Amino acid sequence: MNFDRPLEKLRKDSPEVRDAALIGLDGVVIARAGSGDGDAVEAAAAALADVLRKAAAAHRVAELGEPEEMVLATPDGTVVVRPVGTEYAVLALVESGGLSGRARHAVRLAAAAFEPELA
Repeated sequence: MNFDRPLEKLRKDSPEVRDAALIGLDGVVIARAGSGDGDAVEAAAAALADVLRKAAAAHRVAELGEPEEMVLATPDGTVVVRPVGTEYAVLALVESGGLSGRARHAVRLAAAAFEPELA
């Protein structure tokens, strides 16, 4: 599978997404599409993979099922993370003022495109 294609489509469908990445839940960036700082994407992937793993563990303890999406908003932008199976996730860095709903939808579609190969 060409891992770049769903990420490029995500950015095309949601132009407010500065960077999109397929990440492993070990924090490693597997594929990336974007115009932003690659180091920032690497740092976000490492930190947010850890947060997603911890959130999943907390959800299991609370008997809430597995998280389907994590959204973190700041005045400078929004981060959307959606798991793909149990070992991967799609990460999107959304520009401040961007349409986060459209970005969330595009992330959901990208995650679904990866599911057959990675779940």
